[in-house]
Amino acid sequence: VLPKVGWRLRALPGCQFQGSDGNVDHYREHDVGTVSRINNDRVLITWDRTGLTSSILSLAWTRSFEVVSRDPSIPDIGTHLTVLPGKKLRSSTEGTEEPPWIFQSGDIGVVTARRDGRLVMVWEPSGLASSVSEGSWANSFRVLTEEERVELSLPKETSQS
Repeated sequence: VLPKVGWRLRALPGCQFQGSDGNVDHYREHDVGTVSRINNDRVLITWDRTGLTSSILSLAWTRSFEVVSRDPSIPDIGTHLTVLPGKKLRSSTEGTEEPPWIFQSGDIGVVTARRDGRLVMVWEPSGLASSVSEGSWANSFRVLTEEERVELSLPKETSQS
């Protein structure tokens, strides 16, 4: 069975990827990531710890990864997300002042709407909103686990169909 976008995978013991040049740490054994795309014969996984994306042949993924959870492909309204390492977005502004950050690595946001194939999220601490296509959200964000939501005293997610 091929994993779907949104599924959470864990690297098996002894599995790691240091990039095609051997110098960039994408993932190590036991790291967890989100399937961010399925592309022809490849599964693309974006890793929580590094924020980087790696790919593996779709026929070979079970040799290196196990399924942690089968999360939905597109987060529902009310879902809390966190920004992955290395991902950030500044507001655009007129003038010479430095524009504020909409989000930076580790910030928490909530999906507030789905419009025209896009997810709309509001971010803390900025209070600003951003949007991302439903097909690419997992390249920059991941869904918070139930344990993380409890630890941060966030409300329980409510599924909105």
